[in-house]
Amino acid sequence: MLSLNRKPVCIRQHDRKDCAPACLAAVARYYGLKMPLSLIREACGTDHTGTNAYGIVQGAGKLGFNAEAVKGDAQALFAGFELPAIAHVVDKEVQHYVVIYKITGEKVLAADPAEGMRTYKTEEFLNLWTGVLVLLTPGEHFKPGSRVTGAVKRFFPLLRSNRKLLAPILAASLLVTAIGMAGAFYFQILLDTIMAEKLQGTLTLVSVGVIVLYAVQTLLDFTRNHLFLYLAQRIDRGLVLQYYNHVISLPMSFFSSRKTGEITSRLTDASNVRDALSEASLHIAVDSLTLLIAAAVLYNQNPLLFGLTLLLVPVYVLIMGGFRGIFDRYNRKMMNENAELTSYVIESIKGIETVKASTAQKEVKETARAKYEAFLATAFKYGLMNNVQSALKTALQLISGVALLWIGARQVLDGQITAGQLITFNVLLAYFLSPLQRLIDLQPVLQSAYVAASRLGEYMDLAPEKELSPDETAVSKEDLDLRGDVLIRNLSYRYGSRPLTLNDVSLTIREGSSTALVGPSGSGKTSLLKLLMKFYEAEQGSIAIGGRDLREIPAGVLRSRIAYVPQEAFFYHGTVYDNLCLGLDPKPSLAEVAEVCKQAQIHDFIASLPRHYETVLEENGSNLSGGQRQRLSVARALMKKPHLLLMDEATSSLDAVTEKAVTSLVAGLGITTVMISHRLSGVRHCDRICVMDGGRIVETGSHDELMRRSGAYSALWNSQFAEAQAVL
Repeated sequence: MLSLNRKPVCIRQHDRKDCAPACLAAVARYYGLKMPLSLIREACGTDHTGTNAYGIVQGAGKLGFNAEAVKGDAQALFAGFELPAIAHVVDKEVQHYVVIYKITGEKVLAADPAEGMRTYKTEEFLNLWTGVLVLLTPGEHFKPGSRVTGAVKRFFPLLRSNRKLLAPILAASLLVTAIGMAGAFYFQILLDTIMAEKLQGTLTLVSVGVIVLYAVQTLLDFTRNHLFLYLAQRIDRGLVLQYYNHVISLPMSFFSSRKTGEITSRLTDASNVRDALSEASLHIAVDSLTLLIAAAVLYNQNPLLFGLTLLLVPVYVLIMGGFRGIFDRYNRKMMNENAELTSYVIESIKGIETVKASTAQKEVKETARAKYEAFLATAFKYGLMNNVQSALKTALQLISGVALLWIGARQVLDGQITAGQLITFNVLLAYFLSPLQRLIDLQPVLQSAYVAASRLGEYMDLAPEKELSPDETAVSKEDLDLRGDVLIRNLSYRYGSRPLTLNDVSLTIREGSSTALVGPSGSGKTSLLKLLMKFYEAEQGSIAIGGRDLREIPAGVLRSRIAYVPQEAFFYHGTVYDNLCLGLDPKPSLAEVAEVCKQAQIHDFIASLPRHYETVLEENGSNLSGGQRQRLSVARALMKKPHLLLMDEATSSLDAVTEKAVTSLVAGLGITTVMISHRLSGVRHCDRICVMDGGRIVETGSHDELMRRSGAYSALWNSQFAEAQAVL
């Protein structure tokens, strides 16, 4: 039931995949625990497809809740279970989660991460509800508190580290303002003294003095802007590189559960944070001080007019506050839609070959257009609201300006003040209203920066790939020896909250042997290799190589001794030599590289290139054939002189002769090798073949042994042989 001491909470989702973590975040906040949505995503195992009820239960358990997923009917909804609870609904054919806070006979109060707080009619809710509920209560390990790092705490050190630049910028800004305010009194002296008493000599002296002051002001302004530009670049450099370096250090599970555009769009967000850190921080400091000084001067000039001016402040604040929620909502929506659009554009360009082969250009263009139109529509609404706010501020400024001159002119006519004093007050008024206006105009900048900072913070809050400290392990790149048997015991693994990909797998791989993993797609072969690389952490079980448990070896140190050839090898825009020596320190000589390339059957091809090993490869080696990329990737793997070699379909694009030469080379090196292949002819000579199906090893043995058993392997072999015969 709803506690009298707590209020319903709604946490907005960042995109459609986030609804379940957002619901769990809302329940946690309801009970007093503030958690970043990104951490709850990780706890729930949210991926590209979202989160299931099992993932919510697992994530809730990690937060200290006692959680249970149940399924019921309409009567169960009124059974009096503990609230809040998370309900699974299908709204407009889209699967979704909401948090139920209160149930009465006629209404259901729920927090929808996409829409906000909603009150459903009971019949309406029952039509949406699938019957699935996740019931949650705080357990003994639940600890209220905040684990959210504020934007100021996270990014203020960037300003603090540049305080040597901030000080002269601040000083120059104050001097520029002071000179401007001093110049305003030129009008009063000119009208009330010089012109009234016809002091021609004084006119020249004062005018020259003001010109000199304005020249100094211009020089100071130029210097300030130059330093400010330098400051912005330093903040940008620190902010972007800090984000990029952190992202690169995150575990593979982060990249496998997010789109490329979601990650890269945060780099754009960094510019909004930069604006807030550099411009906004200085504006707040300088304009606030200017405001106070101008207020004192204006009060001294004319208390009545200044008092009337102060009446404008609450109106400005009201205008600013009225648009706060609107700007926040549209800012977040624009950034999320931009991330979606960027992701789709990247995907469509990467897959352009498939798009054209499928004659899907029209479909792709239409999808991109729809996403872009959605982004433009939100941007238009944001611009419209910004325009409305600007119009209100402009109207207030113009009307108040006329009103003040009107009242001031009456004072001049009544002999209370001189015309010079009125004009001077009006000029000085700009030094009060302009900084006030700038401070108010910071609202959309600060709100945009706040949303951008929270989006950056989503990823900055994630823990980097675990690296053991020197105190926890004595293992280093120099002394780690992975030559030995590979022992896999009772290994189970799942991606996020999905069904088990590997289910209680046990396997012993002898040192120096070659082992092949075969079986249908989705049987867990690639997952096993990635666990050996420590890309992911097993749900249960263990892996030991050379007598060392993988959990005790830092990931970077482990990978320095293992070579991994993935299905799609990556090549960056650089020379052949640089790509072959990627990650090696020190770099090998050209002669050493050439020797390995000869063994990998790729040297002759490289020698035929215009600049040989200095030939520049296009992005991802697009100027190479599939077979050439695979041979280069094998050569790159052998350059590491690995203790363990993992090959995932590494020879699938090679002809039979080259494939046999490469596999014979690997076998002759005596490296412990684990390879995946759907083409069984390429692995028939392996010392051991393991047949996988449904995340389990169902058969193991040599080619001849497995053929004699007439089991799963024999069926696969005969199927491929029959297909080959049919082609012939």
